[in-house]
Amino acid sequence: MVTGKRRLGFFLRREPGMTTTSCAKELAKSSRESIGILDWECMGGRRACRQRGRRATVWFLIFLRHRQDSGLRPIALPEDNRAVILEIVHYGHPALRMKGRRIAAVDAGIRKLAADMLETMTAANGVGLAAQQVGRPLLLCVLDISCVTDRPSRMFVEGREVDAAAWMPLVLINPEISVSGRERSATEGCLSFPDLSGEVPRPERTGVRATGLDGRPLEFEATGLLSRALQHEFDHLQGILYIDRMATKERRRLDGPIQQLLEETASKSGMPARA
Repeated sequence: MVTGKRRLGFFLRREPGMTTTSCAKELAKSSRESIGILDWECMGGRRACRQRGRRATVWFLIFLRHRQDSGLRPIALPEDNRAVILEIVHYGHPALRMKGRRIAAVDAGIRKLAADMLETMTAANGVGLAAQQVGRPLLLCVLDISCVTDRPSRMFVEGREVDAAAWMPLVLINPEISVSGRERSATEGCLSFPDLSGEVPRPERTGVRATGLDGRPLEFEATGLLSRALQHEFDHLQGILYIDRMATKERRRLDGPIQQLLEETASKSGMPARA
């Protein structure tokens, strides 16, 4: 989806001469308070990041926090296992109409795919991305609404409101959702429909049950932009697109650009596109 936790990642400044292994050992010794917690970056990747108004070069390794304590448990990954930017498929690609297959186990392949999807979503300035959008019909999606300031979100865990931005990014495996509340219309875009946006009605509140990247159950509720993004991405996992949710008049308004996109996808692939 495009717009107008438990933390998954921790950042540690990488000093000259530090290897990935030494970074991991140093991070494991550090307390949560003594290391800078920044936005998501790719596994083992280097990037200039903004921290307290300054730019700093950092080295990132994924660590998952235990649910009840402050321990850090590393995910073992090869040193060259860096996240890459994947191709986002456009409307007409058959994967967008496929229902996702259930993921049996959260293994290294799924963790790598999730990292690649997060990197891809961030590079495309999106707030959500489903596996179907990178040509993989699986029950897997990623979200990060922390960069959006003009469309608020609220998140509730075990009935208590939490800081939604602090739980970003979200990786949801085999998610199930329930929706409630009055339907409201708001503008949505989609990374598989470049430069096309329209009004989509959706219920106000979303409940989620899923498996996290650490293999543990994850359950929460959301309102605002996060709720809308969750419903948008869950639709992708069922082969449903945001244009399917639009009112007839709104959908017809976009008929021309959508048909053009369909023809472009068919021309690029050399095969008939699937609407």
